[in-house]
Amino acid sequence: MPLRTLVGCCVLRRQVALLPLALLPLALLLTPACQSRPETTCLALDTALHRRDLDAVHHLVSKASQAAIDVLWRAGESEKSPFHLASTAPKLEVRSMRSQGLRQVVTVAQGKTEREWVLVEEDGEWRVDLFETALRRPWNSPTSGN
Repeated sequence: MPLRTLVGCCVLRRQVALLPLALLPLALLLTPACQSRPETTCLALDTALHRRDLDAVHHLVSKASQAAIDVLWRAGESEKSPFHLASTAPKLEVRSMRSQGLRQVVTVAQGKTEREWVLVEEDGEWRVDLFETALRRPWNSPTSGN
């Protein structure tokens, strides 16, 4: 094989190998961005819980969490029901937010109690994942600053 052909093949291979890197910015532009913000989702969920709006709550939690919401909702309107407790709790305040892999961890407070909520991106929206949130420090545990 002549040297000219050999050099041409190497250049072509290098250009083909770099093609995915060249297309990366275009792919990022075409990827739909999340339509909501994590802190907005947390505040909207708090509002939906205060209003006892099941449809809104469903929209604001992850798909995996929706079945748990249905079970909890059917638990009834007793004073120990999670929805009754949520509807009478102080308003939620967002304290901080950080990325953790593909998730957002939002530190929220109700009164003097702080907690971390884990949000996942689904269908272009941030949604609260109740299972990952439940694995974090419970509401009644003391905060690290106390």
